[in-house]
Amino acid sequence: MAPDLGGDVLGFHRMTQAGKAKVVAIELSAHGVSHTDARGRSTSRFDVVLDVYPEGGAQPFRAETHQQFSPLRFPDPGEELAVRCNPEKQAVEIDLSNDARYNPKIFRAENDRQRQEEHDRILEAPPGTPPAGDSPSGGGSGVRKFGDDGELLG
Repeated sequence: MAPDLGGDVLGFHRMTQAGKAKVVAIELSAHGVSHTDARGRSTSRFDVVLDVYPEGGAQPFRAETHQQFSPLRFPDPGEELAVRCNPEKQAVEIDLSNDARYNPKIFRAENDRQRQEEHDRILEAPPGTPPAGDSPSGGGSGVRKFGDDGELLG
């Protein structure tokens, strides 16, 4: 028997197997519950229809679940996700615990690391180094650039 992977105390909707699922449809929930943390970062509730493929040879099935995602970072139809499921009840839960694409704890930490790395690189550059994204033609920041003679560049 597969190990118990969660569920409520009475056994209703107990997720008995791990598996993979392909996103069929995803939309912001009509009952959209949004949460915003102390840093102003939010997550919203999405309704997700999945084709579920349980491990262990159980028959695939289609089911709906609800999941919190960043409104800027959520899966598209056709993407594959890890799930926990109960094939007998045709119930499913998305498992984002190791998914760097959609788990905010993982991707936000990576974003913070990259931002700090870029900040350190800019700070450690010698004086006169052009700002990130600048080019001789004046593109990059969207701000108009002028030459030494006052002429508009590029």
